[in-house]
Amino acid sequence: MRVTKTKKLFLYSLYVIFAGSFFIYYLFPSDTVREYLESKLNIPGSEFNISIAQVKPHFPPGLNLKTVGVFHKNTLLFDGSTWSPSPNFTSTRPWSMNSVMIENIFLLGAFP
Repeated sequence: MRVTKTKKLFLYSLYVIFAGSFFIYYLFPSDTVREYLESKLNIPGSEFNISIAQVKPHFPPGLNLKTVGVFHKNTLLFDGSTWSPSPNFTSTRPWSMNSVMIENIFLLGAFP
């Protein structure tokens, strides 16, 4: 059986895609991304704070944020077990609130 150049190129491309995807997921810098998100979402001088326990990559492209807490003056408002923001590729605002899925959110406090 003879492997043509087209088949060889296809197989190498497939190998690179799978190997790259595996290493992007396996070597994902979750602590760095978590610290970056918390620093950008926790605005100095704001009464609201956000804490994230763990960040993992998500397929299709996006992130899984585990144990997300929203605080107002150190009072827990929301405790979410999983928050999965992902881009909406058909929208002109790809990271709009319509593209964010929030699962298992519990309201533990009232807004003042």
